[in-house]
Amino acid sequence: MGDKLFTQKDILRIYEAGSDAVVQLIESLLSTNAQLLATNTQLHLRITALESQLSKDSHNSHKPPSSDGLKRMTKSLRPKSTRLSGGQEGHPGQTLTMVEKPDHIIVHPVKQCQECDCSLEGTKATRYEQRGTVHFHRFSYDSFRARGHHLQNTTP
Repeated sequence: MGDKLFTQKDILRIYEAGSDAVVQLIESLLSTNAQLLATNTQLHLRITALESQLSKDSHNSHKPPSSDGLKRMTKSLRPKSTRLSGGQEGHPGQTLTMVEKPDHIIVHPVKQCQECDCSLEGTKATRYEQRGTVHFHRFSYDSFRARGHHLQNTTP
């Protein structure tokens, strides 16, 4: 009797068959109802899991941006500005200055001419180009200065 729909004639026939037939029908219907409730609960949990998975993208989960698909991103609510991005004109910049006495000086001597490959050892540098870096550690820092030589090649 499980999957079929009962007409009024079918119900009356079962009623006339006696109380055992009615009890058997009700037990069958209660069993079917319990199975349907269990299936409904499982399907509801599955739908919730799939909707949760579908709503995730690279912004709110560990997924890579390539998995976002071709969805349109929402537009920024910030109004458009006439100014260019970055530091504005007239704003005083702040640059880290070189340390007067660095902890380490690294010299990069020039050993040969870039144009003719002749040796420049023993030639005195005409000027230096310097860059300073600071390496921060957890509780201290080291300052470095890199010095490159500029040499004048006197060979013809």
